[in-house]
This record gives sequence, C-alpha cells and structure tokens, in this order.
Amino acid sequence: MMAEVSAELADVSILTAEDPRTESLDGILEEMSAGARGKGAVEEKTFWRVRDRGEAIRFALKMAQPGDLVISCGKGHEQSMCFGNTGISMG
Repeated sequence: MMAEVSAELADVSILTAEDPRTESLDGILEEMSAGARGKGAVEEKTFWRVRDRGEAIRFALKMAQPGDLVISCGKGHEQSMCFGNTGISMG
C-alpha cells in the first residue's frame, strides 16, 4: 500500500528493501511496482526500483533538486535490516 500512496501523492518514488526476511526481494518490489502502476505511475519516469536501501537513498538525494523534499519511509527508528535469518546493522 505504501507504493500506491506514494504514487498518488509524490512526484517521484524509489521502491527499495525493507526487511524482506525470507520473502523474495524481487517479488516484493514487483508487487510494489504493480501497486504503483495501478495508480498511474510509470517505471523509470515516476518510480524506480533500487534493491539496496542505502543506494536507493543516495539515488533519491542525487535526483533531488533545490526546493524538493526527500522522505525516507518504512524503517523509522530501526537500526538493522533482516535478510533471511540474518540481521544487518545499518548504524
């Protein structure tokens, strides 16, 4: 649902990892992309998929222009990502 809301409210959305755990990251990103497309977003025009969360944030910041607002949603106060059964520190 976050990708759908982002597609409706933001000019640009970057879809990325957020604790995929044992699910397929590519599958999650495809589901998110389908939701965004369902709200009229166009891949590589109004939304992008960037698998690595750090790289996604850097991509968004490089894309931003003066006066733009960049918001990173989903992780909040959390300091790690979970891939499979492995937690990776982001701090």
